[in-house]
Amino acid sequence: MSKHVDSEIGVRRFAGIDGRSTVVLATIFPPANERDHRRRESYYALGVAAAVGFLMVARAPFKFDQFWAEDGTVFLGSAINHGRLASLDEWYSGYLHTIPRLLGGLAASLPLRGAPSVFFVGVVLMAAAGSGLVMYRSSAYINRWWIRVLLACVPAILPTEGVEVIGNAANLQFLLVYFAFWLLLWFPRSRLTTVLATISAGLIALSTLLVVFLVPLAVARLFVRRGRRALVPPVALLAGVAVQVVGRVLVGAQRSDLGMEPVGIAGALDAFNGMVAANLRPPLPEPTIDLVSAVLVAVSVASVLVTTFAPKPGTGRSPDGPAVGRTMAGLCLAMGLGIWFTLALAVGIATRYGVLASFFLAAGLLVAVDVALDAHPTLVARIPACVLLVAFALSAFRGWQPAAWHDEVDRSWSQAVTDAQASCSATGAEWAQLPLSPRPWSVFLACDGLLDEQ
Repeated sequence: MSKHVDSEIGVRRFAGIDGRSTVVLATIFPPANERDHRRRESYYALGVAAAVGFLMVARAPFKFDQFWAEDGTVFLGSAINHGRLASLDEWYSGYLHTIPRLLGGLAASLPLRGAPSVFFVGVVLMAAAGSGLVMYRSSAYINRWWIRVLLACVPAILPTEGVEVIGNAANLQFLLVYFAFWLLLWFPRSRLTTVLATISAGLIALSTLLVVFLVPLAVARLFVRRGRRALVPPVALLAGVAVQVVGRVLVGAQRSDLGMEPVGIAGALDAFNGMVAANLRPPLPEPTIDLVSAVLVAVSVASVLVTTFAPKPGTGRSPDGPAVGRTMAGLCLAMGLGIWFTLALAVGIATRYGVLASFFLAAGLLVAVDVALDAHPTLVARIPACVLLVAFALSAFRGWQPAAWHDEVDRSWSQAVTDAQASCSATGAEWAQLPLSPRPWSVFLACDGLLDEQ
């Protein structure tokens, strides 16, 4: 690596890190886009953030008046019954949930009827902000703005963001880990944005144990840039991971029994096809047609990956195109596969676990499409990329379809509060049980507090 490039990228050489490793680190953490339209990129990011917020609200408008599982039982219930701040150090399922508990504390401080709206608005705002960051930072890896828009909108449009995940704090961790990945790739220039990045990295690490998958990336970042501003965000994330891991051991926190067991490779592959790979092909009514579409998309995926990574015939060299794009595509694909099979083999599988893996796999394929279009700008080479993009768009349309779980409870949250208040007044009971989605989740609240809301 030349001194000029080394100085431009700011890669630090350490004993034990050879030249090739330095180049790899430099392609993972390229310099920020310095083109004249960087301000325009910020406007694009704001536009994408607004679009993602709109899409999430449009997909699940019922979330303004309904709770999902732990949002009501664990986060709101604990904040009301144990104290708004006292619940922050409570462990659930073996780890801390700082951001969801902060939302619970905020909701507990406001009128009870609006509690679901506090959670939903908070989740939507975080999803929008994270998607805006993806749009802004991905300009260093992807040349085409429309592919970056698709990449940034992934958290709002994938089908796996459906039944039990979209718009609730209980499963916010999957979005947070994906956004933390891009946060570690971002090097803010001002003191304010550095503080925001540091606080965000720390809070994310204190909200999910899944952030351990990002530890290698955070450590790698410590080797590539000089200056305090470049160091504090990954240090904050690593500190949060340390708190989660050490605290888990000290308090003896265990994962609650959710009826899941680790599966073998065969089970992981079968579930992968059903939960993750299904996001990359359109749903069609006839099984035969659906099978054909799956085969076509599989061939397209393989073609895109070959045109992206395979050496040129007779040269042994990688195809033309940006090295940072190829590195990012490979990193995202490895992250998606690694996360999925680690979780499946270690703790078992559930529908929501396909979300994080799908995020990274979709990101890897979209980056690969951009590189493939640069490396082979011929019509024949564009066909596989076009088929893959069309399949992705059709799959996103399936993700737009409204989730079914909101019909499981025949009362809205505000109606449940009204009924509980009436029951407390009529029976003189000390506690009331309010139903949540899905059955049989519910939350117990003190009648004194409920009657004070009248």
